[in-house]
Amino acid sequence: MIKKKARPKPFFKKKIRPSTFILFSLALIAALLLFRKIAIYLLLTLFTSTFVYANYYIKLPFDISPVLFLSLIISSEYGFVFAVFFIIASGIIPMVMAGGSFDHTTLFYLSLIIGINLLNSHLVQYPFMIVAIPLVILHHILGAVGSISFGTLLQKEILNLITQIIKDLFYILSFSKIVLGFF
Repeated sequence: MIKKKARPKPFFKKKIRPSTFILFSLALIAALLLFRKIAIYLLLTLFTSTFVYANYYIKLPFDISPVLFLSLIISSEYGFVFAVFFIIASGIIPMVMAGGSFDHTTLFYLSLIIGINLLNSHLVQYPFMIVAIPLVILHHILGAVGSISFGTLLQKEILNLITQIIKDLFYILSFSKIVLGFF
């Protein structure tokens, strides 16, 4: 005699009526229109944290995430405190969840990106691209110097420095007008 498996309980006890779905959709659209900046901030955080998680889960040899680029946009549009929360929520937490370690090098890079965003938040009166490009280059040069002092090989760090600068310049030159257009 074959026993039948018990039927799983439904997640929702009641079916969702079309009128409820339409009401929920209208409320979501209204919230996006009324709280546009908050919605954009949350969407950028969700997108970037997913990107960072995948980057560390796959264990790519270099970082391709847009954390620095988007944190510069957030610090210029929302302010320094929002940029710090963005860096932690979309950079540090997903990295640790994907198996990355939070050690002295992570703390160094965290303080470096926070310092760059603090400097950026004081330069908001200037055009974004004019400020962002030198800040990205400064960030990666200081990061390379710190990494070499932690014992990374010079040749490897120079290759990483060039890759990271090209990546962030690509983000700035390609996507800054699009992302800033949402604000």
